[in-house]
Amino acid sequence: MSDYSDMLSMPRPQSLSHKKMPIIERAAQFLPYATLGDYFDSVEEQNRITELQRELSEQDTELLNRKLQALSKGDAVRITHFAADKKKEGGKYIITAGTVRQVDPVYRCIFLNNAESIAFSDILNLETDE
Repeated sequence: MSDYSDMLSMPRPQSLSHKKMPIIERAAQFLPYATLGDYFDSVEEQNRITELQRELSEQDTELLNRKLQALSKGDAVRITHFAADKKKEGGKYIITAGTVRQVDPVYRCIFLNNAESIAFSDILNLETDE
């Protein structure tokens, strides 16, 4: 063994001038560092990239309207649509596949069988399986 092997069996030294600090107080002295976790989370959130919703041209809007009018209950579709971010401005485009349950021209949205609804204004592209 090493030269310090005789110290392993010795009791822990106790200070004569300071009493032992309770565990709860020892933990409290590190609390200021706990807020750094929130800081790093906010920096990470700020650096996260979102994109703005694109506006369709008149031609693309007309084509999309024709596709929407041709949809009927039970059609299998793949919809590229904008999903707004819950924490910051913007969002991202996602592709949702499903079966049409209802096309609602009054509320201007498509209801899919997976209980998802997509607003017409969020749709970028619509593909049907023919």
